Amino acid sequence: MQFSNPDDNIREFGVKPEQKIAIFGSGSGGHTLAAARAMNGTGTIYGIDSRGQMVEKLKKEASDRHHMNVRVVGGDVERMGGTGITPLSTDAVIVPDTLFSANDKAGVFKEADRILSYGGRLLVIDWIASFGGTGPQPEHVFSEQEALELGKKIGFVYDRRFPAGNYHYALIFHKPTPDEKSIRN
Repeated sequence: MQFSNPDDNIREFGVKPEQKIAIFGSGSGGHTLAAARAMNGTGTIYGIDSRGQMVEKLKKEASDRHHMNVRVVGGDVERMGGTGITPLSTDAVIVPDTLFSANDKAGVFKEADRILSYGGRLLVIDWIASFGGTGPQPEHVFSEQEALELGKKIGFVYDRRFPAGNYHYALIFHKPTPDEKSIRN
């Protein structure tokens, strides 16, 4: 069985040089470092995690790999303003394996909405099930359908899904532009 591959996910999502990207729940840095490789030293990648140990580990890893465009910060992705990122300032937000453990799942989507520019894109990757100790406990799984419904409820437009290995789903949304909002209403 194939695990989710950050480089494949970043490529499928379409990360491009010069973008400003936030990774919510960056952990040890799989998606943060994959984005840095894809952007080839350009743009800015914010790796955000609430666990100090992970923040320090990723800071060291990014430095060791000379990814000068990576900014690793401690923050609360479940709280409005908890990332410390300026509103409407990012091109993309990636939420890898974070929703299953979030207490306020809507708060994660709301903070993404706050920092994304109009037309900005959101990638949600999470576990499709519990796999007997490999993934989250069964009661913590946040299904693809639940993520899709919550994203739409917060105001995102669903674009498409893609397979992210045998254990994960991946959903791409975008933040509607003011013109899109007026057409939809």
